[in-house]
Amino acid sequence: MNKLLLNFTAVFLIFSCQPQTEKQENFPNAQTYFQKIGNAQNRIEQLANMIIEKPQNDGEFYKNDSIMALWGIANEKFLTSFADAYGNVPTDSLLQMFNGYIPEPLVQKIQPSDWETPIGKNAKKQYNEFLKYYDEFNKLIGKPLCEAETTIKALDGTEKDLQKLVADGTFLIDMWASWCAPCRTFNRNFKKQYVAFKDKGIETISISIDKKEKAFEQASKRDQLPWQNYLDANQFLKKRLGVQGVPFQLLVKDGIIVKIVIAEKVEEEILAYINQ
Repeated sequence: MNKLLLNFTAVFLIFSCQPQTEKQENFPNAQTYFQKIGNAQNRIEQLANMIIEKPQNDGEFYKNDSIMALWGIANEKFLTSFADAYGNVPTDSLLQMFNGYIPEPLVQKIQPSDWETPIGKNAKKQYNEFLKYYDEFNKLIGKPLCEAETTIKALDGTEKDLQKLVADGTFLIDMWASWCAPCRTFNRNFKKQYVAFKDKGIETISISIDKKEKAFEQASKRDQLPWQNYLDANQFLKKRLGVQGVPFQLLVKDGIIVKIVIAEKVEEEILAYINQ
């Protein structure tokens, strides 16, 4: 988080003090957009500083989750602001802010010529490295999601065997955590798509990797997920798959992994699977 803020500061100074590939006078809105991006980032940092590192009671868990819910909204607006700035800010300046990861809304707007500048070429190289993270998981395709009984816990305390849950049918497995802002954004935004995909025979199962059950409970109650939702406090599935971070999603059919899904392209990639 602080690294991204430093990146923003550095690029703002570069933009203000040095000539860009596109001349500054061609972008009269540039400084306004950079200020909006900076303000959004500052909001996220303020929320981060309000987090109680070791909550001790229900009130503190509730406070933390309230902050994380706001964090998810602020983070989504922050990332969207880069796409909104496209065309109003030198593209090189936008691309220079990122080290590998580039928000999907911005990627969708970038034109082929934007990747051809020295900064663009470097950004594309780093972005491709980011995509390789998902490519590495393709080795899991064709393998069972679980090789043995894997106990997970529902919000009501009921324990289930994940291996049996996915044995029959097609499922989107969504690994998440209460402290993950993009995960909370997914929880908030996926509800309409969930109904559509369920009608097409794809059920959703969310599996939290929270280590603290109270954090899982508070986030689940706030987000009110309409699909199956469980806690894997021991992170058995995360370790089995070799997942480094969340959100992480994949499609499973009759217990077998059939597709790794890029988190920001869930709707697009599930539709591609359905229509193949």
